[in-house]
Amino acid sequence: MKKLTVLILISLALTGCANIDPTDIGNREVLAIDAIRQIALNHSKLTQDDAVFDITELDDDAETYYVEVSDGTQSISYTIDAHSGKILNTDAKDVVTQKDDTITPTQNSQSNQTGDKKRLTKDQAIGFALKDAGLSRNDVTIKEVELDRDDGRLLFEIEFYSKNKEYDYDIDAYTGEVLKKDFDIEDFDIKGNTSTDIGLSKAKSIALEKVPGANNNHIKIEKDRDDGRIVYEGEIIYNEKEYEFEIDGHTGTIIEWEVESVYD
Repeated sequence: MKKLTVLILISLALTGCANIDPTDIGNREVLAIDAIRQIALNHSKLTQDDAVFDITELDDDAETYYVEVSDGTQSISYTIDAHSGKILNTDAKDVVTQKDDTITPTQNSQSNQTGDKKRLTKDQAIGFALKDAGLSRNDVTIKEVELDRDDGRLLFEIEFYSKNKEYDYDIDAYTGEVLKKDFDIEDFDIKGNTSTDIGLSKAKSIALEKVPGANNNHIKIEKDRDDGRIVYEGEIIYNEKEYEFEIDGHTGTIIEWEVESVYD
């Protein structure tokens, strides 16, 4: 009797398995991150310009995405089916507005006042970047402006061109502070006598002139070659900022220049 029961159970199990399409197992397509973000954005009613995706993570089983999107005033979290795009769960909460008395490494006592700050517009953020670069709006071609978050800090990532120079800026979305910047010369062409070498001392002087107050104790520099061209590469650490640079060894032209906080 026991043998008969076992045989019946095995038969039923095999019958059930026969109805399963083996191609359905492990072949369910996972939606792309951009598609998932668009689903969350459409549901949130936030605009493309205002929305910041703080988190977009696929779980270990590749079954659901966890998404957090915010606009500076509210944050909305989603659990979304990774295959169908169906929203399984959502939760919204207010975002604490950044205050004027937030302490940053470069802040002075005059800015330690209470009160809420309003987030900058994209045009205002571009204005801060252009002012720092010493350029006007007519001098540049704006390539990209994106709102992003880095270590909880809301910022604008801005990229623009002026002639053959490419500039990249990170601008604090509330204060306009330049958090990070760099530029490099595209398709740099050596003109004149390429046998000349400005020398290490001159290259050091050129770099230090860009950082008022810095001296020989704050700079590291070395001579190198790039595609047969002499270059001087180095860094300056001064006043809580780190400057990385590359200088053409024939002309003294600064080819690359990057600045960021030593805390990053």
